[in-house]
Amino acid sequence: MRVNPYVNDLQKFPQIINKETIQQTILSVSKKPTSARFYANGKQLTDQDFNRYQKQLNLDSIKPTQLVQYAVVVKRANMRSFATQDKVFKTPTEINLDRFQETALFPAEVVVVLHYSLNGQWAFVTSYNYSAWVPIDSIALGKKRNYFQISSSQRFFSHNW
Repeated sequence: MRVNPYVNDLQKFPQIINKETIQQTILSVSKKPTSARFYANGKQLTDQDFNRYQKQLNLDSIKPTQLVQYAVVVKRANMRSFATQDKVFKTPTEINLDRFQETALFPAEVVVVLHYSLNGQWAFVTSYNYSAWVPIDSIALGKKRNYFQISSSQRFFSHNW
């Protein structure tokens, strides 16, 4: 039974997901904002800019049903709303908060990989509490059972002082 609807139990995550679910999940994060956005140099993003970001979503390549993959985070990874490192801001002068930055993952966190960007440099992943794009060089694919065997081991979290 799910107690908290905002937390994903990755051990019980469905092994096969349909295209519509993957698309809806991606589009819930990777959506064009309703207000203007700017690069750090003050240039306002255009429809062409957003079309370029949306093209990287690679939605047309999603199969009717897909097997999910499991991965572990190998280095700190920014979770981004779009598959890009471009920094985007709400105003041309307030450049402290990157609006494409959603949250972050840390080494040893397990994620489920749902999809890959058009250029193959980004994976759309679901963690225990969020879904977004991460650079593929920040994760290592593996077998689900291996990741959860390690983290559930009593010795994994203990240390003899």
